[in-house]
Amino acid sequence: DLHSFPTRRSSDLAVVAAAIDDNLTAHPPVTISIDEFHGSFVPAAAYLPTAHRYLFGWMVKTDHDFLHLAMRDDQLANAPGEIDLLGAQGTVPIIAAGDTDFLAVWPDTSTSPTLLRAARVDATGKPAFINPMNTLHEVVAFDVIAHRGQPVLFWVDNNATGPNLWIDPLCSP
Repeated sequence: DLHSFPTRRSSDLAVVAAAIDDNLTAHPPVTISIDEFHGSFVPAAAYLPTAHRYLFGWMVKTDHDFLHLAMRDDQLANAPGEIDLLGAQGTVPIIAAGDTDFLAVWPDTSTSPTLLRAARVDATGKPAFINPMNTLHEVVAFDVIAHRGQPVLFWVDNNATGPNLWIDPLCSP
């Protein structure tokens, strides 16, 4: 089991995680992210048991909202650590683990209306960017779940006829 939470450290907000083993023993917290100039907000995490890997996500607020992902092993050591998302902008990441990889989805705040962006991340930490079937309407709410080992994206958008529910499995590219 894993608990990740923002915490105040000096004048910065960091994402900190602590693993709890099968005997319900909590291990010492590990700092996943810290930025000496900007805080880390809205953490998310998922565990891929077949690879003994966690994928963490959070946003850093500078002059824009930037999304960050980091992969850690089951002892929370870097494996490989922070993942290059090529400057992806966004907030509130949601992450789910499938049988062999992770799916991370976030609202892209650099677009108007706000659209969803996504990446499949394999067990080595390599991202493959994929585009949800955006409808070009404002995203109201979204979630990612895993069903039978396959992460699936659900979202609601708001258009002229009212809110619509969409489903996209975002299969590997």
